[in-house]
Amino acid sequence: TRLDMPGGTLPLLEDSLVMAFVHPRPGSGSAIMQGEADRVHVGDAATIDALTRQKELANEARRLLRRGLVVELGALVGEAWAAKKLQSPEATTPFIDDVYEQALKAGALGGKVAGAGGGGYMFFIAPGRVGPVMDALLAMGLRPEGITLEMEGLKLWK
Repeated sequence: TRLDMPGGTLPLLEDSLVMAFVHPRPGSGSAIMQGEADRVHVGDAATIDALTRQKELANEARRLLRRGLVVELGALVGEAWAAKKLQSPEATTPFIDDVYEQALKAGALGGKVAGAGGGGYMFFIAPGRVGPVMDALLAMGLRPEGITLEMEGLKLWK
């Protein structure tokens, strides 16, 4: 679905994003997803509630971006991370929790691990505070990077 945003929203969002690779546990993504599927299959209420909450938050994120509300999106991404951890306790590790806390202390409004969790890329929304967040991640031995969003979709070169 096309996501139309007010002018200036995309550059503000890009200037507010920081990501860093947090080393995953071997095979963690597929194991996490299988655990979620197993819990849904047996009707685990906490997992189903967390998945429902993730869907609600994704719809709210779309509404915020359509209104150009990047700051509000930061807190919402933090809520999505909290829901993900309820959905899959394996989605985080003590190190990931520490990275998250340090990024918040440095000025991030929210963040989460992309994908299933357990490691991989973690991103944060930190309007006006990208530098301090990058410094905090560097101090933890990570290599933070900015993010450029692609509006045209995946492109392949031969």
